[in-house]
Amino acid sequence: MLISIVSIPFSSQALDINIGGFANFQATFSDNDTIFETGAFSRNLKFANDTEVHVNISGESDKGLKYGTTIELEADISADAHDEGLNADKTLIWLEFNSGRLQLGNNEGA
Repeated sequence: MLISIVSIPFSSQALDINIGGFANFQATFSDNDTIFETGAFSRNLKFANDTEVHVNISGESDKGLKYGTTIELEADISADAHDEGLNADKTLIWLEFNSGRLQLGNNEGA
């Protein structure tokens, strides 16, 4: 989804706003012999999910300076396997010059 809104004071162009994300749901079932009881089985049914909402905003000033922000929100009601779930995992602002890009904030590691 792409939405354009009112321009900011130092630009005559509108901001580009992109809202997206993903939802991943997994279910596993296992039926294994236990080592503790003869003839007994261990049956496990597990569910896991990982859901994120991504917001990317970008624009360009009249002088050619590009700028924007990236926000990735964890949207799960409980922590996932990486102990994420109740917060943001990426929040940063950026400025782009002819010589490169400067990012300020929290970005995910490699």
